[in-house]
Amino acid sequence: MQHQDAHIASVAIPDGTVALDPTGATLTEVLIELGHPPALPTEGILLGDVYDLKPDGATFDPPLPISLPYDPSSLPAGIDERELRIAEFDPSTGDWTTLPSEANLDNRTVIAEVSYLSKFSVIAPGVAGNTPLNASGFSFSSLIVDPSRPYAGQAVTISVVATYGGSNANVRSQVYMTVNDQTEGEQEISLSPGDRLVLTFDYEPPEEGTYEVEVHGLSAVFTSTGHPSTLEPSQTIGLSEHDVFQPMTLDSPSLLSRWRWVAYPTGAMLLLLLVGPLISALQRRILRLRYDL
Repeated sequence: MQHQDAHIASVAIPDGTVALDPTGATLTEVLIELGHPPALPTEGILLGDVYDLKPDGATFDPPLPISLPYDPSSLPAGIDERELRIAEFDPSTGDWTTLPSEANLDNRTVIAEVSYLSKFSVIAPGVAGNTPLNASGFSFSSLIVDPSRPYAGQAVTISVVATYGGSNANVRSQVYMTVNDQTEGEQEISLSPGDRLVLTFDYEPPEEGTYEVEVHGLSAVFTSTGHPSTLEPSQTIGLSEHDVFQPMTLDSPSLLSRWRWVAYPTGAMLLLLLVGPLISALQRRILRLRYDL
């Protein structure tokens, strides 16, 4: 029995294999679904799609071979096709585990044997941060998180600049964004030599805390500071009742009216200080005129 799609993957169940579904009954069908990685590997570089083989819980004895395709144009520089492996995603650790595999360079496929069904993908050796799921010739820069201190539930925009410096036209590449090692965004881009594109992803932090964003080896950290503070309706009404501007009138008590017993004598003294010298000067002027006469 065999399930095969030449464009994605193939699963062959040899004669004599004991294939059981999750209930222990004889397995009659294997389904293959395409999906995005629930997380990126801590070591290695995922190439192409993730193949989710179902039903979950199915078992095989002896293990059966699976064949996954790869695109040579997606290989990072310096990677030998013979080093490619099939990797399985382990939900208990949130990471990928490579399986004993063999690359078929003629068919551009990688073959491994599995005894149960899970999520599988082709992986190239490498160190975390070496541009995962990136076709050769692509580069990424200028990772920006805006706003950098959002409140919980506020939309955050993550932007990154993608450029292509290869020689082929309309080259495609998958771009994944992870937050705290979980895939939260995915886009497919197609660029030609010299093209430059700004990609944006949206994310809403569910609660206050620190979040690490990563896009193809670029990383940034932002902090969610909790929910925004708002005034209750009763508080708003209370402010509107008490903080009302009232123009001053003659009948309104004022600071001057409360302190007029000090203000009046002080004003009179200032007036004397200003007017006194003027009166003396006038008297001297009058006397002088008299003498002149």
